Amino acid sequence: MNQFKTKILLVGPDISTKIAGANNIISTIAIKETALVTLVSQGVVGDQGIQGIQGPIGPSGDISIVTSNVPISGHRVVVTIGNGLVEYASNENFYHQFSLLGVTENASAIGEDISVKLYGGISDPSFSFIQGPIFLGNDGMMIQAPPSLSPAVFSIIIGYAIDANNIYINIHQPINLI
Repeated sequence: MNQFKTKILLVGPDISTKIAGANNIISTIAIKETALVTLVSQGVVGDQGIQGIQGPIGPSGDISIVTSNVPISGHRVVVTIGNGLVEYASNENFYHQFSLLGVTENASAIGEDISVKLYGGISDPSFSFIQGPIFLGNDGMMIQAPPSLSPAVFSIIIGYAIDANNIYINIHQPINLI
């Protein structure tokens, strides 16, 4: 015997409803106001039904498609500003440490969709990194020297350079510099 729980929102006033329970016992619930009711019953789990038709392949979990709030270049760190919009991240803006999203994979104009890599590898022959940590700079730039005090207000590792042309995005916890 398995126990089943079902939550039902009954919106009042003066609602009466009948619920078929175990062994076809009918329960009547009358309420005078809105209530969230949890019904608990016991029974036997039935056989699993047939496999349904497979749906389309969804997007990978390491990419987010968002809309640019400003013109944005490729391979820049962005922050989300709400409503699916992004703009350049900056280590000079205290609040950006709380809304970092990832690194753009392409460029876009205002209002266009842009692909943002949330984590994982990015390869580009134009990169010229030295193996080691990559930090957030100003205007979404990826830098390899840890930022110092003023004008930066926080430091954060956004990933690692595997070699000159390959990086791995892995956003860490920020460290406040103030």
